[in-house]
Parts: sequence; structure tokens; C-alpha cells
Amino acid sequence: MTELDEREQWFLLMWSLELGFQFPQRVIDLGLLMLRLSGPRPEPLIDALVKKRVLDLSPDRLMVKFTDYGLELFYASNRSQKEWEKQPIARISVVDRDQILVKAGETFRANRVLRDILRRPQRELFIIDPYVGPMLFDLLEDANSRVQTRVITSPRVKDVAIDAYRAYRAQYNLVEMRIIDDDIHDRYILWDGAQALHIGH
Repeated sequence: MTELDEREQWFLLMWSLELGFQFPQRVIDLGLLMLRLSGPRPEPLIDALVKKRVLDLSPDRLMVKFTDYGLELFYASNRSQKEWEKQPIARISVVDRDQILVKAGETFRANRVLRDILRRPQRELFIIDPYVGPMLFDLLEDANSRVQTRVITSPRVKDVAIDAYRAYRAQYNLVEMRIIDDDIHDRYILWDGAQALHIGH
């Protein structure tokens, strides 16, 4: 679908509010409208919108009207704007931030942050965590179970987490978990050979 630039959207919005779309309009009347609103000259906008097949210009170049495609595009742009205005907060992905603070007891927020992070990998995911718990595999399933995943943990991992891993692997064979004897201190998430997150105090 063709994109309308900011000036074109404004021009079409003023046209719709002032004149409506039902009937063809004289180019001179659109010029008077733009003059009254201290807007740009309409001729270049009309020419651009004719090229985009949003408007249809009469053979004598004195009248202009909307095409069905133009109306569809205008209404789609307006719907997108209204949906954006309805949202009270624009969520920014936690992965795009330099630091994320999750305080003690903020389990819900921590899980939301992890889900957001675990949705990012497209090819591979590495998790280093000395205290892997069974909830990790729930988070992995919610995120992207089709990504090659390797989990490295320590002997401190509990049996319930090992059982959760085995159940998860039975269904999703792209995951591998290893218990290593080396001392692992903090938690790390690495993905696609390009990004990493350190989780610590």
C-alpha cells in the first residue's frame, strides 16, 4: 500500500473536514482552502496524490476527486492514528534499554522482561544460569521454541528443574542443558551471536 507523507495526510484531512469526499472539488477551491488555513499550495500535493492514484484529476485539470483506493488509504491512515492515540503508554522494548532495574519481589515485572528478551532470538540462544528453575522452560515455550537453545547451569540446579528440562526437551528437541562444575556467578543471556544481557546485582 502506498504511504502518505505528513503534508499529504494533513491536506487530505483538511479536505475531508472542510469539504467532504462525496463530490469532486475544483482545484481553485482547494487552493482557497489552503490559503485560508495558511497551508501549502495544493497543486504539488494534488500532483503527488494523482501519481499515487489517491486522487483522479479531470482532463481539463480543473477538478479533482478521490479514487476508491485513495479513500481506503485515507481511512486506513486515520484508523492507525486513532489506534495510536488510544494507547496510554508507548511500550519500549526492554532489550533496547542499556539497563533494566527489577527490584526484589517484582516477579511479574521480571517475567515480563524475560519474555521480552527471550522473544528476540531468531537463530540461537545461550543461557548461563547457576540456578536454573522450572519456570525457565515455561518462558522459553512462550517466547520462541523453534530457536536452537543451550542452557549452561551448575550442580546447584534442583531436580525439579532437571525434570522440567527433560519434559520440555521431549517436546522441543532444539534445547540442550548442561551442568558444569566450573563456578558460575551471575546470569547471562546471549543470542544470535550479536547481543548479550548480564543479569546480576
